[in-house]
Amino acid sequence: MSLCAKNQLSPEYRVFLTAGYFDESTDEFEDRCYTVAGYLAPGLQAAIFDLRWADLLKRWNFAYFKASELESGFGEFAQYRDDPHDLRKPLSQREKYLIREIKTSFVDLICSEPDLWGIAATLSLRDYQLLKLEEPELIRNLSKPYHMCGHLVMMEAGIIMNESNQTCPPALASVLRPVFDSHKDYSFHFVQSFGDFCGKNPICSQSLLPPLYEREQDYRCLQAADCLAYEARRLIDAMLHDPGRNVRMAMERMAENVRALYYLDYGALKRLAVVQGRSDDIGIDPVLRRSRRWSSVIAPVL
Repeated sequence: MSLCAKNQLSPEYRVFLTAGYFDESTDEFEDRCYTVAGYLAPGLQAAIFDLRWADLLKRWNFAYFKASELESGFGEFAQYRDDPHDLRKPLSQREKYLIREIKTSFVDLICSEPDLWGIAATLSLRDYQLLKLEEPELIRNLSKPYHMCGHLVMMEAGIIMNESNQTCPPALASVLRPVFDSHKDYSFHFVQSFGDFCGKNPICSQSLLPPLYEREQDYRCLQAADCLAYEARRLIDAMLHDPGRNVRMAMERMAENVRALYYLDYGALKRLAVVQGRSDDIGIDPVLRRSRRWSSVIAPVL
């Protein structure tokens, strides 16, 4: 995919925007993994995708899509429960079937858009805490899990933008606006840290605009990012704690549009801490590239 713009406007109007939408996912109770993930798309395609997503929400009478709520039968799906007033009951077969049908319809839409490119970074919270105990001096070079994963996906996004712009005439080069789902705890500090991010990564950041935080109800592409973040987290969690389990169908299908998926375990975190002072150096390889098959992805992680 090239993110180069196609435009007939006069030179003074040739400012082309690529959109990047990112969300987070974590297992609230077991505290095992933390993920930030999302999609890049040329501005026009992102706008069209947003409208298609709105149509799908209308079809299911949803105000929004959230993967974790749908999986558990909560949130917007509650209207379809056998007893909408008692969400503590185990899901019935009818409810499970409908959840699969609804989830599949949204995954179908994501997979039908060839101009979406996914990026994900999942961090092992247990390894992060272990490194904190064993290497307290080293861990000082690392930021909080949200910031680490967020900056990593922005670095990968910057690499993608630079590669794409190299294939374009200079007048058609594009810049990326990263948009993150609203977060009351991290949004202010993450935006404030963008200057430091650019200072450390002048090459990766040369095509990036400062990040924005918006509501997923207003920027519906964030809901697609939520789906990828949820599935990327579930993938890594299963590979670590249930390695014999098959890859979830949703993630296996969405992998076709994933540019890079990173996993930050103990070793990766240690390497990241070491390379923090190096300019534009991610320091680790992704466990998934788009061209790889799932069978070749699992081995390096375990």
